[in-house]
Amino acid sequence: MDCIVFGGLVADRYFDIEGYPDRGQDGFITGETAYVGGCAVNIAATINNLGGNAHIVSYVGNDKTGEQILRYIRHNGFAEDFIKQAEGKSGYCLVFKEPDGERTFLTKKGIEGRFDAGLLENIDSIKAPVGAVTGYYLLNENAATIMDCIEVMRVSGTKFIFDPGPLVGSIDSEILKRMLKVASVVTPNETEMQVFEEIQPGFIEGFLKTKGIVVLKKGSNGGRCYTRNGIFDYSSVKVNAVDTTGAGDSFTGALCYALGMGIDIKNAVDLASLCAAKTVQINAPHGFWRIKEV
Repeated sequence: MDCIVFGGLVADRYFDIEGYPDRGQDGFITGETAYVGGCAVNIAATINNLGGNAHIVSYVGNDKTGEQILRYIRHNGFAEDFIKQAEGKSGYCLVFKEPDGERTFLTKKGIEGRFDAGLLENIDSIKAPVGAVTGYYLLNENAATIMDCIEVMRVSGTKFIFDPGPLVGSIDSEILKRMLKVASVVTPNETEMQVFEEIQPGFIEGFLKTKGIVVLKKGSNGGRCYTRNGIFDYSSVKVNAVDTTGAGDSFTGALCYALGMGIDIKNAVDLASLCAAKTVQINAPHGFWRIKEV
């Protein structure tokens, strides 16, 4: 089952800290590691782990970081159809991780923030029933072109899951409205839902009339799923968290796989919760495992 994932590829640089010093004061880094990251590769890893075939849409730079990203993609068997190298520097994310697994991000944007229709010149080679779009990717300066491509794919039959992300409030309102118009499933947390309500009052009721599914995420408290056939709550899977990075992305990836395979929404969110729990037990933004392990 092919799935297309719109989101940039970056390098994640992890720094372990005991806590944050007061502003203007000093602190210590107790450890550091580096990974290939970004929402897109985290989503794609879960899709692939479950048996799907994820296609990431992203440019990478022709610098050392870009080469490292491409080696990682190839070594771990990710599809490369819509990943292209271009003149410029790849972006990176600084991740500050506390002992309880909570993390804070600071991102330096790079060439992954570029987009043109040429990235999808071979899109007819796959038939993806489901696609994922990350909110970060719609902060792209070419977001209107991204939406043009997504709208064409939607008309052709691809259903999209939109994971808004913490910076959804920074997305241009017209771009956000276009995305919500074509999305079949949205997965906001409670803060992100407020942004939806600000631009479209009565968002849930309006969305359900024409689309289908709103998955309101509540972290360790599970969440609530709104469908045209009713509302139900789902539970999170209780585990000892090592690193919460990528948990939401893994949830989205599992939903993509499940819905693409025709799994009903109740079983889909249960699978997504299991995959998110698996991810927080890994000291990295994503890992590689098989479905039997969840």
